[in-house]
Amino acid sequence: MLPLDNETGLSRGYFLLSYNSSHKTISLCKLSSVENNPVINWTALGRAFCKDIPERLLSEKPNTLEEVAKVVLTDPLLMSLQHVLRTDIGNLEDEISESGERDVSTLFNDVKTTALYPIILSVFQKMQQNAPLDDSNEKQVVFATLFMLSVPPIIFKNLEPELTKKLEFYRDHGDMSPTLRHEVERISGEMKELVMNICVCEIEKKPGTNAFCCNGRK
Repeated sequence: MLPLDNETGLSRGYFLLSYNSSHKTISLCKLSSVENNPVINWTALGRAFCKDIPERLLSEKPNTLEEVAKVVLTDPLLMSLQHVLRTDIGNLEDEISESGERDVSTLFNDVKTTALYPIILSVFQKMQQNAPLDDSNEKQVVFATLFMLSVPPIIFKNLEPELTKKLEFYRDHGDMSPTLRHEVERISGEMKELVMNICVCEIEKKPGTNAFCCNGRK
């Protein structure tokens, strides 16, 4: 703390941070405290984004956006997270202000109006053999749609060009409401930081392998 900062000529000093009890955070997702939780860490998530999902898209060769969504959403790590992810949308009254509650409701409604939502909904319905969705499952569809809208585009690098172009159209931020665009860009930025910090590019592509890199180089 004592050395002088070259830019200001002052010592670096320190900050005191404290929790503001009057402004509670909005917690849409929490990991439930159940036994035998899978090991959740940034390295595993980074590997899923940088390697596992792209390689599955390459090997399974999906032909439709619905097939793409199914490959992504059925990734083993993402599937394991569903068992420990608890959404508290219905119990936010004690945690957020009235305006914050309206923002959450607006976000959910905006996600449902996107062109991608019916595609994700169809994936869930087929996975459940067309059984009616309850409130909890509907929330999962909303979160899955938000995830697909926010996930870094590099994950879809192995798709056919025409399918990639179509997916980009469905993920276009231009047609989103301000609330949804803000949330998608925030989540996308956090995912990008995760990918860029964990994904390590191979210096040389080994014969017979698919070297997938976080910066798009092979």
